[in-house]
Amino acid sequence: MLKTKESSQSEYEFVSIDELVPDNHLLRLIDKYIDFSFLLEKVRPFYSEDNGRPSDPLILFKMMFIGYLFGIRSERQLEREIKMNIAYRWFLGLKFHDPVPHHSTISWNRQHRFKVINMEIDTDIFQEIFDEIVLQAMNHKMVGGRVLFTDSTHLKANANKQKFTKEEVEVETREYIEDLNKAIEEDRINHGKKPLKEKEEVKETKEIRGSTTDPECGFMSRENKQEISVILIIGLQT
Repeated sequence: MLKTKESSQSEYEFVSIDELVPDNHLLRLIDKYIDFSFLLEKVRPFYSEDNGRPSDPLILFKMMFIGYLFGIRSERQLEREIKMNIAYRWFLGLKFHDPVPHHSTISWNRQHRFKVINMEIDTDIFQEIFDEIVLQAMNHKMVGGRVLFTDSTHLKANANKQKFTKEEVEVETREYIEDLNKAIEEDRINHGKKPLKEKEEVKETKEIRGSTTDPECGFMSRENKQEISVILIIGLQT
């Protein structure tokens, strides 16, 4: 029998935001183990005790945290997502009818308020907060330390690419291969099997070139482009 459901978009219901957020949601895990209350003391020097409009820095920082965590690069889009996403509202402690801070408020605080304290420009407040959150995550074993993400910039080196020496270097064994072998051995022991015979380790080598005019640089080439000597500037993105 064909039957369509009557529209109920304008009806009112009594619901709990907490019940609408899945138990396995990432923000539930973060909320359980990461205590963000330390933020209040960290940012207290940036606020006036008596003057100005009331502001909740905890919500602002947690909004930025959501943006970084879920790859929402636009502050306008972040504001829209939080308005519609129940899990985001739950994480921020916002009710259904609570207004979401305007995107301009996030932008102004990030670019101005937390940039200057006691006439000091470019404070380390964001780094301090990042370090504290990572430390808490490590204490709860939420950070394994097995993967490191980096970002790099190539700059042309002031070196003669024709002047170099060649040498053989050993290729290090990949850590994940060692972890895989260890897991295999543990599985065989748990199932009453004999350990595998250890294979003779074969060390691989490769030939590299070292610049004699700038030992710190390396050589890079791309398809259909001239080879150049470059230096590498690496920034960590942990």
